[in-house]
Amino acid sequence: MTSAERSAAFESVAHTRAARSTFEEAVERGELDLEGIFARGDMDPVIGTMKILPLLEALPEVGKVSSRRALEAAGIAESARVGAVDGGRRSRLAEALAAGLGP
Repeated sequence: MTSAERSAAFESVAHTRAARSTFEEAVERGELDLEGIFARGDMDPVIGTMKILPLLEALPEVGKVSSRRALEAAGIAESARVGAVDGGRRSRLAEALAAGLGP
């Protein structure tokens, strides 16, 4: 790998990390809900390759336990990526989160 190729690779990785960090911070601030996470994951391949579990844990009012229980109830692996979760599992996940966060 040449020096220029290595530099380009580092720049690409830095851009990806920054985009992921900014996205996760927006989730933590409540700017995005579950639907917004999936919508961005469908449009942006950087977001689509993020693991779903840390994003669920970052949602306001959702903790580590609730996130894992909702994933299990929806039949989604903890290691699943945002873009790999299909429509049926997305709706089951939303229902499971709503049931876990109920009154």
